[in-house]
Amino acid sequence: MIVFVALAIPFQLTAQQTRYTVTSLGTLGGNNSFAQGINNRGEVVGVAETPDTDPNCECPIIHAFLWNKGILHDLGTLGGRNSGAGMAGINPEGQVVGFAETETVDSNNPPFLESRAFLWQKGVMTDLGTLGGNDSTANAIDSQHRVVGDALTGEPDPFFGQQFHPYLWEKGVMRDLGTLGGSSGFASGINEVGQVVGGTSVNSTPVPPFGGPPFFAFFWENGVMTNLGALGGIESLAFAINNQAQAVGEFTFVDSDGTGISHAFRWQGGLMQDLGTVTGDQASIALAINHKGQVVGVSGSGFIDDFTPVHAFLWENGVLTDLNTLIPANSGLQLIFAFGINTRGQIDAWAFQFSTGNVHAVLLTPHHSTNTTQGTASAASAEIAGRARVTLSENVRKLLRERLAGRYAYRGFAR
Repeated sequence: MIVFVALAIPFQLTAQQTRYTVTSLGTLGGNNSFAQGINNRGEVVGVAETPDTDPNCECPIIHAFLWNKGILHDLGTLGGRNSGAGMAGINPEGQVVGFAETETVDSNNPPFLESRAFLWQKGVMTDLGTLGGNDSTANAIDSQHRVVGDALTGEPDPFFGQQFHPYLWEKGVMRDLGTLGGSSGFASGINEVGQVVGGTSVNSTPVPPFGGPPFFAFFWENGVMTNLGALGGIESLAFAINNQAQAVGEFTFVDSDGTGISHAFRWQGGLMQDLGTVTGDQASIALAINHKGQVVGVSGSGFIDDFTPVHAFLWENGVLTDLNTLIPANSGLQLIFAFGINTRGQIDAWAFQFSTGNVHAVLLTPHHSTNTTQGTASAASAEIAGRARVTLSENVRKLLRERLAGRYAYRGFAR
């Protein structure tokens, strides 16, 4: 059991402190929506529940969305039921990538449908293919229209059923980027010079507490894949990279009672830095970094064990801040994940609504406050700490696992 403690010590906000307005992006008729990525125009992509139910899981059907100019657009599918946008799934031109189900039943996993990486532009969704297997997903796209993600190869794997490899898709060709020695991996981020990050297994030896082979974060450039290490831990994953070749993600270590704990990292030039957690939390994951070096992610309890989120965070200039202290204290929301940040400092996030128990995609827009009222931020901290045990529905928790752990059965989570 984790006990959250807040010290409500009044203090005075400094003049011109950056705070955020919160805009809810709505839903596609269902209860929940989840932001995944943002571009410099403030357009947001993600996945949202529809009113319809998927008979394979008795859970809501989900669709990829694009939000711009106040409107949430349903991007549809490739003929199947479900789709979703990638973690950095939109580029400056508004092209979107992600995964979408086809009409074909997956022969390796019936009754589920085959799922393909897609590229969406101007209302048209294009299937990007696979690496020989039945499924693929796209996680990120850059301004040069290069796409990265992971795809099944058709080769057997003792842990995942079938191997999946990171790829780079360019000009209609899907290139297998290989692995760090293991059988499977994924690519999650690409910058404007074509440098790619992600994670792959390094061998086939299971390690506790996962029960599967360890994954390590990689940096790929010009055909060479480099292991980023894990700061002495047992595993690492990279989720995003900026134009300064700064990568962010999580590394995992085992604590004294054998539990795997993740901490957010920033990597540059061969050095990995532990970004820490929100005060009182055990774990953190960095999910995005902009070209100014600002990092966003999630801080909370042990994600490997229960995936219970607590606080969305912003890290800049060596300081990690709970984003909940930078929004109106009476918002009725708890920001639980921050998935993207653009060069303007706008952040796309997931917000838990205390009045409904639902999660909505939101856009955080920075502004400067000259308010010098004492206690404003500390009061917000106390309120959030008192509400830290948010209860997410099982379908939300399943989506959360899939969004962080990949489309496939990584770490034993079923598709």
